Amino acid sequence: MSLAIEAAGGNREMLAEDQVLEKKPREPEELRRAILIVVQESYGIVPAEVPNAVCRLFGFSRVTDEMSAAVEPYRDALLREGSLALQGVNLVLASPDARR
Repeated sequence: MSLAIEAAGGNREMLAEDQVLEKKPREPEELRRAILIVVQESYGIVPAEVPNAVCRLFGFSRVTDEMSAAVEPYRDALLREGSLALQGVNLVLASPDARR
C-alpha cells in the first residue's frame, strides 16, 4: 500500500488536483497520520519542510501558503502532545517512553 493511500486511511481513490487542501480541507486525523508518516519515513525532518512533504504525499507538486498553513497547526500539536520530538533541528517520532 502506498504511503498516500495509507495516510488516507486505505482509501484508494485518486486525489484530484482540484482537491487542494485550501479548497477541500482534509480530515484532522488524515493530516496527523500523514505528518507522522512523513517524519517516520524521513528519519527526521526540519519542521519547515513538513508541509511540503505532506502535500507531496497527497500527490501535490506545488504547495501554497494556504496549504502550508493547513498542515502546520497539526505538526505543532503533535509536537506539543509528545508524538513528535525535536532532535537537534529535526522532528523525529518520539520514543514510546517520552509519551508517558
